[in-house]
Amino acid sequence: MKEELKKYNNYKYTLKVLKRKLRIELNKEVNIGGSNFEINGYIRPTGYMNNNIENQVITKTDKIKQLEAQIKDIEERIDIIDSALKTLKNNDRIAVQMRFFDRLEYDTIATTLGLASSKEAEQKIRLAVLKMDKIYKNTVKIQQK
Repeated sequence: MKEELKKYNNYKYTLKVLKRKLRIELNKEVNIGGSNFEINGYIRPTGYMNNNIENQVITKTDKIKQLEAQIKDIEERIDIIDSALKTLKNNDRIAVQMRFFDRLEYDTIATTLGLASSKEAEQKIRLAVLKMDKIYKNTVKIQQK
């Protein structure tokens, strides 16, 4: 779970990039220029137009499916992390977010949350991550069935 928390911001960024790529790919038109039956008075051989267009459509469809699969995978990872975070007490959730999402040091977290020391903040976060880890493992097991 700790590694997943460290990757959370990257997941969010990658998700935005992939969704943008998907929108671009969905809006691309298949180019049929050069696939006309007749150019300069000459008729193209049978099957030329179909193969060219079919190849473009297949390539585009493959790209779209690949992007959709990547988006689904990242969204599932983000959802699992978010669900595990929701199970924590408010102060624990804030501490975890400050450490992993905002990348703050333990002493800053301790000061912000009114804790006695950075060690106390570190302990609070460690215990919260352990709790999240149990939930994460259970969720992954359920999804694999």
